[in-house]
Amino acid sequence: MLTPDDFAQIAADVALVIADNDVSITLRRGGVEHGPYTARVEMTGIGQANRRKGPASEETQGRCSIISQDAGFDPELGDEFNAHGFLFEITAVLPNTQAVRMAQAVIIQ
Repeated sequence: MLTPDDFAQIAADVALVIADNDVSITLRRGGVEHGPYTARVEMTGIGQANRRKGPASEETQGRCSIISQDAGFDPELGDEFNAHGFLFEITAVLPNTQAVRMAQAVIIQ
């Protein structure tokens, strides 16, 4: 079983990973901006995904993972944000852990 010291070490390790290539992102949800948050946005590859906007067809899209330790970072499906010159849309939100909040997104523009 993990101890409080273990969780503190995990949080410190995650903070180093984020700081290695951090960006500031602002989530947009229903015309309201949330943030900014310090996060790491890491491209995870190209794959097939159904795009919810535009024509109902399958397209090849870039995917990414987002991690943040900011207390207010609470992404929801459909949130949008800009990073690395692209517009992303949140497509999955992973359960919060004690050390980091995680989501996945696709490039939509």
